[in-house]
Formats: sequence, C-alpha cells, structure tokens
Amino acid sequence: MKHDPVRGGLRFPMLHRCLCLVVAAVSLAACADGDTPTAPTITPANTVGGVGRLPSTIPEVTFPDGVAEGFVLPALEGVPVGAEVTGNRVLMIGDSIFASLSSRQGGVACNRLVPLGWQVAVEAEPGRFADFGERVARARSGEGWDTVVVFMGSNYDGNRARYEKSMSAIVDRFADVPVVLVTTSLFRAWQNEVNAVIRELAQRHDRVRVIEWETISTNRALLTRDRIHLSVDGQVVLAAAVAQMLGTAPAGESRCLTSQFTDDSLITGSTTPNSTSTTTSASTSTSTSPASTDASDDGPLDEAPTDGEPTDEPADDSPEDTAPATTEPAVSTSDSDSDAPTTESDS
Repeated sequence: MKHDPVRGGLRFPMLHRCLCLVVAAVSLAACADGDTPTAPTITPANTVGGVGRLPSTIPEVTFPDGVAEGFVLPALEGVPVGAEVTGNRVLMIGDSIFASLSSRQGGVACNRLVPLGWQVAVEAEPGRFADFGERVARARSGEGWDTVVVFMGSNYDGNRARYEKSMSAIVDRFADVPVVLVTTSLFRAWQNEVNAVIRELAQRHDRVRVIEWETISTNRALLTRDRIHLSVDGQVVLAAAVAQMLGTAPAGESRCLTSQFTDDSLITGSTTPNSTSTTTSASTSTSTSPASTDASDDGPLDEAPTDGEPTDEPADDSPEDTAPATTEPAVSTSDSDSDAPTTESDS
C-alpha cells in the first residue's frame, strides 16, 4: 500500500491488477455474446487447455503464395463432417488422383488434414478401377473409421451398372459413418456418367456428401495437360476441398497413418488396365470412347488445348489417360476375391 502524491490517496497494486483482469474478462464475454461474433481462428491443434478439442469448424481456406492465386472454393453446404462424428479417423480411397496426395508422393493430404486434428490414411493406387475401392473397403472397414472420402472414377470403362455397383458397395461397407464422394474432372464426355452415379448415391443416402471436383477443376491451372491429373496447384486445392468438407476433428491425437495399398507400378505407362494384353506401341491400341478416337497410351483422351495450358504434365502418365478397350479389365476379375494389398499388374 503506497501513498499517491498526485491523487493524494492510497494505491493498492495487487488489487488494481486483479480488477483489471476482471474487467478484461467481462469485456471479452460481452464481445462473445454480441450480435456479430467473430469467426473462430483455427489453430493447428484447435484445443483449449483443460477442455479438449473445440467443436468442428469450417477451416479457413488459404493457399501458399503463388498457388491458385485468386482461387476461391465453393461455399460448403451444411456443417462439416467433423461436427457429426465423435472420432478423428479418416480413410481416403482413390486412384492416381488421391495417390498424388499420399505421403509417398509429397504428403499433401496429411499436411492439410493432420493440423485439423485428423488421423489420415490414404489408400490409393494409380490406374485402378472402382472395384479397387471395394478391395480397400473390405480390407480396412473394420478399423474404426469415423469418415471415408472416395475418389474413384478416373478409370471408367463405360459400364455404368458395374461402376454403380462398386461405388454402392463402398458406401454400404461404411454404413455407419459419413461418406464423401468426389466427382471427376470432365476430361471426356462419359465422365458425366461417373459423376451422375456419384450424385445419385448422395441423393439416396443422407450420410453421403459430394465434393464437386467437376466444378472446381474447370480452373485449368489445377490440372495437367491431360485434364485428369493434378498440377501442383491442383494437389493443394483438392486437399483444401477435402479439409473444408471435413472441418476440424472433434477429438483425439492427430497423425498420418501408414498406407497398406502402395502399388505405383502402373505409372510406368508400359501397361494399360483397359486391356488384357501388354501394349508395346500406341499404334496397337484401340478405343471405344464416345468422346475421342485418340487411344495413345501416353496421351490425353481428348486433344489437350495448347494455349495457356499448364505444362507440368508427368513424364509417365498413369493409365487414366488411355481410352477403354472392349475387353474386360483384368483388375475387375482378379481382385474380386482378394482383400489384401497386391502388386499385381492391370495388364
């Protein structure tokens, strides 16, 4: 207690500090109860000491400098998946598109989702048809996943019934959790069939949601020249779209999980999953694609525009680039009875 020579009274330093803290706390509470609350800032851990993880929020979508400059994701409809689940385990199933987000190819998916509190497993291999997703689902469905994200459809042979059967089987395998399906880019006309099946599944199942990559990927900077695979910007944006859909995880330790399906052999371009024979020359391939007559093993289905197109096309395109032949893809018959990871060729 000290005498204040200016005010002529007594000073109580400790009491003064306590009163300041109380006033500050009351002021913050008043701001929180106002009519225009400030959107929460998402920290990597998104936790409060002694309380645990905050309720799921839609993460702010930001991109590194120079990546997808000026690009804005479509607004999320409804609440993020994290608001509807109690755990934080997410399984991502896909072909070469999701494989490019996996840890063995840079880890973009984990880099984006782990800071939001998710445990992330990416099970994706290039050149795979939708029945590969069934194999993954059978092999890993009993591991307590809280949500599943599926990108299967870049490899499509025109058999809509078979594609729908595989996708339905994946959705049914995870009947107790939200399932997120991702539409494909429209690199050929019959991808409209693929995307129609995805949207119909969402209409039939309340727990199925859709990320409209078809719409997002109209920004051509997100794709390579083949209009299928992701550019560097595309990898970042697709991972951000998944993060937006999932939001923050509700609880648990976040980390990147080990993948079990890691066969990348089909990116060599020496074989195609659309034929039962090995292709040694582009001139020997045939095409039944309604969108194109270009059946080159290492070229796009449709003629790629050259003006203003990205030039970071991979040296060896995966078989999504090839037009389906009339023969049954080997992967559709040989995979049906095996749930374990495999290194078999789709030739």
